[in-house]
Amino acid sequence: MRLRKQDINGDYQFGHGGADFWYNQVEGVGQSIVTRLLLFKGEWFIDLQEGTPWGGFPLNPLVVSQGQILGEHTETMRDVVIRSRVLQTPGVQSIDAYYSQVDPNSRAFAVQMIVTTIYGRLGIQVSPTTQRPYFTLSWSALTGSYPL
Repeated sequence: MRLRKQDINGDYQFGHGGADFWYNQVEGVGQSIVTRLLLFKGEWFIDLQEGTPWGGFPLNPLVVSQGQILGEHTETMRDVVIRSRVLQTPGVQSIDAYYSQVDPNSRAFAVQMIVTTIYGRLGIQVSPTTQRPYFTLSWSALTGSYPL
């Protein structure tokens, strides 16, 4: 698997030859997971059905009404949707550990998971923020055993 690296802003990196790519590395799969989760359903003009149905982010009224994660009454679906989106990412074999938490007072939603890929293990974290899109995603390669 070969993927072009992204910088901290999510833009492709150029100008460093082969150093601008992930070649069969766990970091490439981590970048793919985060990219897939950050694509809101209805955001990509080529396929409006592709993306994560976060909801709560007003791309258009349909996106908000079809939200399965950040919208109202999403308790039964949010974890299923996120896990499914991660498991459908090329290179992902399994989710070994998954933990999510909702703070009812601030309505903040956070997720931590450990993912096994064809190249190794990753830690994925969804953390709440106060600015749009109201969460951040991060990943890191894991070595050894890391319980949640």
